[in-house]
Amino acid sequence: MRIAIGGIASENSTFNSLPTTLDDFGVFRGGELLESNRYPFLDEYPDVEFVGTLYAGALPGGNVENDAFSALQSELLERLREAGEVDAVYFDLHGALEVDGPHDAEGRLIEAARDIVGRDKLTACSLDLHGKVTDRMAGNLNIATAYRTAPHIDTVETRQRAVDLLVRCLRDGIRTSTTRIGVPMAMPGDITNTNFQPMASVYQMLETVNREPEVIDASLLIGHCWTDRPYTMANALACGASPESCHEAAANVAGEFWKHRNEYHYGMPAGSMDECIARALQTEARPAFITDSGDNPTGGGVGDLVHALERLVANKVPEAVFASVPDSVALDAMAEAGIGGTVSVSLGGKLDKIYGKPLDVTGIVERLETVGGGSLFRLARGRQAVLNVDGIKVIVTDRRTPFHHLNQFRRLGIEPLECRLIVVKLGYLQPELSAVAASSCIALTPGAICQNLPSMPFKAIRRPIYPLDPDMEWQPPEYSAAGRTDGS
Repeated sequence: MRIAIGGIASENSTFNSLPTTLDDFGVFRGGELLESNRYPFLDEYPDVEFVGTLYAGALPGGNVENDAFSALQSELLERLREAGEVDAVYFDLHGALEVDGPHDAEGRLIEAARDIVGRDKLTACSLDLHGKVTDRMAGNLNIATAYRTAPHIDTVETRQRAVDLLVRCLRDGIRTSTTRIGVPMAMPGDITNTNFQPMASVYQMLETVNREPEVIDASLLIGHCWTDRPYTMANALACGASPESCHEAAANVAGEFWKHRNEYHYGMPAGSMDECIARALQTEARPAFITDSGDNPTGGGVGDLVHALERLVANKVPEAVFASVPDSVALDAMAEAGIGGTVSVSLGGKLDKIYGKPLDVTGIVERLETVGGGSLFRLARGRQAVLNVDGIKVIVTDRRTPFHHLNQFRRLGIEPLECRLIVVKLGYLQPELSAVAASSCIALTPGAICQNLPSMPFKAIRRPIYPLDPDMEWQPPEYSAAGRTDGS
């Protein structure tokens, strides 16, 4: 039994003007992919020969340049041809990849791969729950499954579930298909945190709908609401041997998600940056976190907006950390000044010229470091520095860098547990930060992934859609043997 593995993944906001380039991708090829830490479970299938093709992953951002995607796709497909006869293909994708070129790049990739291996061969896919699924994707997948947690703590488990279902279908001779029901909702992922109700109960439903082999798996994808495409929406999926049973399962999940549309929440206080600062300073408990949600690079934001920093300076916050702003020009000036030197720089606003502008600051250089590569998404690469601006420790980096982990602060001489206030470019807090936070607040800041969706310049999204059309009515469609649910 031979199964090919490959994928191209990123999470792209069409409102982000900064393109994702070929250099932004980290790439695993052939055996290197199989030996990576993405699939530590492969040894559990001794009767399967896994064939690595290519996996490329990039930090979320703007649309992938068409030439970059074409080069990666061509290499993946060529490696798939060279693999020879396979029994199935497993696609390791995100679901929110967008390209400056033909739409539905992931669907086209799956379709092209299936044309190579033969349409009689089984296909499976794992997805981020903030991804999307089109009719082209669903129609070319026997199995599609997605994360069930946000923040995502089941990434490896989801990949293994996709592979496990695929192997079981091959062993038992089960032929399944994927049913998709599009739900007209464009919800920020930060407001659908699965740690809180009602989202937690909606996702618990997924564990109860299986009736094998009629339904072997169900998923709910919230989608990526900062993608201005006709297929921007949530999706309920069900895979199994009975299309009618799968439709019933997907319809139940879709209906439950829709029913609670007015009840989803951030799970922490939300407000303007000024309101979040005032709330954080009401207590002496450390550390308080504020997330700069509109410029969150892990959701497709550019990452170099300094609106939140400007408000820290304007409010004369006596002790804070701002993580982070990519600015190589400012780093050059800081390196020239040296540790202990005073430098005046114009920070940020160089990558994103739509939603912000640079901020002129003067500060003392406290730290200069060079971080080696090693991350697939190339997050930890290049120079990093700390500039003290009137007591605010501003972390400046060469590359767009989200700060998810405590050690990222500590290697720059900052002990997070001792900090009064830490501002990070995120939406919901990542688990490691949430575990130590004395308090947290989400700042509804401007940017390419602004939480205020009605303020975003949508043009191509299919209307009506909630919450852009808050009074709309909807219910899951009736089963149709034709299979198509909403035409996207």
